[in-house]
Amino acid sequence: MLDVGCGPAMLLERLPAGVEYTGFDVNPACIEAARDRYGDRGRFFCARVGEETGAIGEGEYDFVLASGVLHHLSDADASHLLGAARRYLKPGGAFVSIDLVWCERQPWLSRVLTSLDRGGHVRTEEGYRRLAESHFSEMETWTVSDHLRLPYRHFIIRAIGTPRAPGAS
Repeated sequence: MLDVGCGPAMLLERLPAGVEYTGFDVNPACIEAARDRYGDRGRFFCARVGEETGAIGEGEYDFVLASGVLHHLSDADASHLLGAARRYLKPGGAFVSIDLVWCERQPWLSRVLTSLDRGGHVRTEEGYRRLAESHFSEMETWTVSDHLRLPYRHFIIRAIGTPRAPGAS
């Protein structure tokens, strides 16, 4: 599994012992904390999206997760991440992203909390879909409001690692 924007890799605590885990994050303190806490239970890299190390490896992962990442990235960086995620996946592997979203009829408290988030690129459902469709031909999406105790709305993308044919619509 590849965890993009892994932070201190706390997800690793919830994974079975046999999972081969790789995580990368832009924050060097988070990567150092992950290395200190988990040692060789995973591989950890400090990198910004678009500047990932070649050691991450293409075509090696059954699962790529980007939780709370896309809404921090410009369209260009988000598109790079989605393209890289597809390349990192084994054929048939799954990419999942979970991000804040702007929705029609969104409760006022959800809108306020979303507007206060430090991620400067919260998108609409269609905005996230459009980005992902340019890299994945097989995907499903949904919006949830019960992901956290706070009244946030989250948009989830689950895409399969089959590249879109050039020129396909």
